[in-house]
Amino acid sequence: MGCKCHKQKVSESIKLPADKTIVLQADTDEHKRGLVVTWKSDGGYDVAYWYDTPDNIVAAELKGDGKSFGDIKNVWLGYHPKLDERLKKGESGCCHKCGWSHVKGSAHKTPYRTGKNSCANRKSEAKLNKEKFTDPEDMRMNEQRPMPQDTPNEFAYTDFKKWVYKNRKAVKGVLLKALKDNRGDGTYLFLALTQVWLAWANKKAKQWSSVPKYKSPASVKFGRALAVMMKKDNLIITKSGNKLTTVKEATDVWKKFDAMQKLQGHGMDIEMDMKNILATIKQLHKNMEQEAEPEGGKIADKYGKQLDKYEKMYKQRKAELKKVFAKLDKLEQF
Repeated sequence: MGCKCHKQKVSESIKLPADKTIVLQADTDEHKRGLVVTWKSDGGYDVAYWYDTPDNIVAAELKGDGKSFGDIKNVWLGYHPKLDERLKKGESGCCHKCGWSHVKGSAHKTPYRTGKNSCANRKSEAKLNKEKFTDPEDMRMNEQRPMPQDTPNEFAYTDFKKWVYKNRKAVKGVLLKALKDNRGDGTYLFLALTQVWLAWANKKAKQWSSVPKYKSPASVKFGRALAVMMKKDNLIITKSGNKLTTVKEATDVWKKFDAMQKLQGHGMDIEMDMKNILATIKQLHKNMEQEAEPEGGKIADKYGKQLDKYEKMYKQRKAELKKVFAKLDKLEQF
């Protein structure tokens, strides 16, 4: 069934600010889903489909003019390829002289746009992109278009902190070195944090690799915002105290490692006890079948009491093991 949305009278309900990621959610109680949209100041729109939570970007079928381009995660919508036709109708269109879009016959806009900034050049780029990325495999090459950020994206941070935890020893080394070279205001630490984010993005999430230029005030601001987020999660930067520049000492890591080792050893002992108890219960059942009175009696009662005793022991050990696993999970989170 073809789309009839062009026959409906529509008006804008949300105005998109330039270079800011906007999360849209479908008005339904069935499942949470929607779109992540960014209007780019340098041209076009980045669009992605999310499911359950906005940070869970999933592939969805991409159709254009009735033709399917396969399942795509991230889409870039470029400039309108027929923009110049509006000039014939007295509508706004690209002016090749001043490089701006305006109504034919109206005054040229200043300052004149030339080269890459000209709307004519952008139109050519849009046409080239359309020709170049018609194949679904080629379109996937454009999926990781970086999104400019002044501060860390909160959805991307969810994946970032998992990566940092796995590489916490190396990250901690980078931050401790920055502190040694540091000025008293934490500038070097914040710059180092921006570079840590960039290292993660370049390796794991190219779409979040557009961060402020190194050693710029904006880069310090980005790193400071990241420090606030990490402090809140007690991730490498100590949560206690008011400072953003207190990196956890290595002894904390070793203490946590020792605690985990002891818990793992205790868990193995409990599992071994449970295995032995199950073997005892199994043997008691065999003996009971061979020795106990079929109609019941003293021997049957004796085995019954023994079975109750060992089954109770098994439940107790199982509960202890559950507590050990819960403690291990808590330690592994940070």
